[in-house]
Amino acid sequence: MSEKLLSYLACPYTHKDPRIMQRRFETVTRAAGWLTAHTDWAVFSPITHSHPIHQLADGIIGGDWATWERVDMLYLRCCCRIIILTIPGWSVSTGVRAERACAKHLCLDQWRINPIAEGFRLTSVLNKK
Repeated sequence: MSEKLLSYLACPYTHKDPRIMQRRFETVTRAAGWLTAHTDWAVFSPITHSHPIHQLADGIIGGDWATWERVDMLYLRCCCRIIILTIPGWSVSTGVRAERACAKHLCLDQWRINPIAEGFRLTSVLNKK
């Protein structure tokens, strides 16, 4: 089967304050759960996957974009869409910028998910080709 079925959930992660990194991990993991419950998409959340590895790898694996870029780009190539979690820092994040550029190059559908009081709001971004 050659059809791409995964949805890639991008968000900022790296920060000098580890509490902010933890909060970002928790928010994106909640967003992945919300998407799973409210859509029929198979969601891959790279931060949900990599944060525990970073935390439990006894300092041998970093939590920065340079560490995870190769892995994340491989996953992105298996996806049909990218969903950007628009939390503080998303528009200046090195990783999110690179993921968005790759998604544009791959002509993936682009979506945004925003935290709101009731959970999340998902909106489509018109792709300009």
